[in-house]
Amino acid sequence: MSIGEDDLRGGFTELEIAAGVPELAFGSHRSSQDKSYQEILNKERDSKKYKKNESYIKSILDGNETLSFIKKRLIKLILEDERNYIIQRYALKERLPEAYVNIIKDERCLEIMIKGLISKVSKISLTSCINNAIIKLSSDVKTNISNEVPYYRVERIQKFIHQEVDKVYGNGSHKNLPVSHMRNLLSTARLYLSLYDISYHGDSYNNELMVIGDKLAEKEFLDAESFYQDGLEYLNSTKKYYPKWRVRHLKHIKYFCSKGSRDLIETIIKYEDKNISEEFQKKHLIHLFIKHPLSLFQEIQKT
Repeated sequence: MSIGEDDLRGGFTELEIAAGVPELAFGSHRSSQDKSYQEILNKERDSKKYKKNESYIKSILDGNETLSFIKKRLIKLILEDERNYIIQRYALKERLPEAYVNIIKDERCLEIMIKGLISKVSKISLTSCINNAIIKLSSDVKTNISNEVPYYRVERIQKFIHQEVDKVYGNGSHKNLPVSHMRNLLSTARLYLSLYDISYHGDSYNNELMVIGDKLAEKEFLDAESFYQDGLEYLNSTKKYYPKWRVRHLKHIKYFCSKGSRDLIETIIKYEDKNISEEFQKKHLIHLFIKHPLSLFQEIQKT
């Protein structure tokens, strides 16, 4: 009766297995997988275009990052690259007027909208106290020390506006605010904060908010499914209520990327190949990223 590798592996302790002693004794199956993958990779990388794009990626990675870090960095790069598409798709789905879409480009977007609704729509004088409160609120929701998703930060903006209106006109007066003005403001604020997060916060922060947003959206969807069929509306007081309305607004901004980029993000999130070492998993991920037709790479080719 012959004794094979699997039989002998049973003679090693857990610590020896973790330390890689069986691989030293018998050779690693993973090593041959790595070699095969390297041969395939070398063939596909043999083009000036690929090498130029690869050179750019290497310039923003020092080579010592973990697989988890690289995943987060690549996802952020995709989201940054999709910025204009995200704005267009979001504006279309939310039916945002062009004026609101244009104001997203202004770094004072939140302040401008809040002041406009309070002073021009609500006809309330902007005292120094109100102005300072608006500036602080805008700064707080952008800094986001509590790591809240945009939906809940925008709720704080809505609450602030309601309070200021009620102070001047009496409790409940905020209910008389024009629905379209408030809806457009809140929708634009969600988009602005989502884009701000991508541009000004780190990879880990953005990854955490993406995970939180997806979980919240999934829970909201399941809750709606439990009580209502297919998002059917029903009358709640004088307004129509849609059980699944919040789902889209809780979702992470990646939802508004192009389909190809959404698929690539999901591939990166779920990527794991235990047949090859982590080093080659990192190379494979970067390879998948470089092959994706991002506008980022089109710009690199022009340089």
